[in-house]
Amino acid sequence: MEAWERAKSDEQTKVGWRTITTKYFVTPDGETAAYDTFGKVDGRSGAVIALTKDNKVILAR
Repeated sequence: MEAWERAKSDEQTKVGWRTITTKYFVTPDGETAAYDTFGKVDGRSGAVIALTKDNKVILAR
């Protein structure tokens, strides 16, 4: 696995009471990609996507 480099500084946008942060990266193949997260620039969060061996998504309530 190869670490992605930051393409530019994060951008923060207020949408109602929420803060959305856009993060920009340069992927290993040279493309620039933008990803949105909920929360402030210095906030921390995580997510997990559970997949079966045949790449089906596992959902839970």
